[in-house]
Amino acid sequence: MSDNEREKLKQRRRALIKAAGAAPVVFSLANGSAVAAVSATCDTKPMGTAPGNIVTAPDTWVRQTVAKYDIKIKEGKNTKVVSGFMQNGNYYSISGSLIDPTTVKRTTKNGSVYLLVDYDGSSSTYRAYEPGSTVDNPISGSCWASLNPTGGGGGNIP
Repeated sequence: MSDNEREKLKQRRRALIKAAGAAPVVFSLANGSAVAAVSATCDTKPMGTAPGNIVTAPDTWVRQTVAKYDIKIKEGKNTKVVSGFMQNGNYYSISGSLIDPTTVKRTTKNGSVYLLVDYDGSSSTYRAYEPGSTVDNPISGSCWASLNPTGGGGGNIP
């Protein structure tokens, strides 16, 4: 037997020994169904203090991105500029208060704001926070990823 053949034989033996050592590991992996089942009910668990409904920077809660505007409004004989956003055809200030459309003089896009997503676990639907309403069941990013792995509703931040 030549040196080359002996070396090939050693390599085959080593590969066989490595494969035999790895086999028990592969067959002893835990089933992930229990973890997945717990993850699928994460919306029913308390997730801590509800975050602000409208924020100017991303966080770990599921949010919808909307355009932020500098809104020039008329107040009596004066004008002022407030930061706000548009939702369902209405302008709102960052605090969530409705801006009277008759006072809006000009708008300029200036970045983004993030609206909290309200999740209804019974019908598996969600909607962006509507200014003036209460968000009963906000959902965190990791939970949302478990319930909606496709990310749905484009613009949501996991």
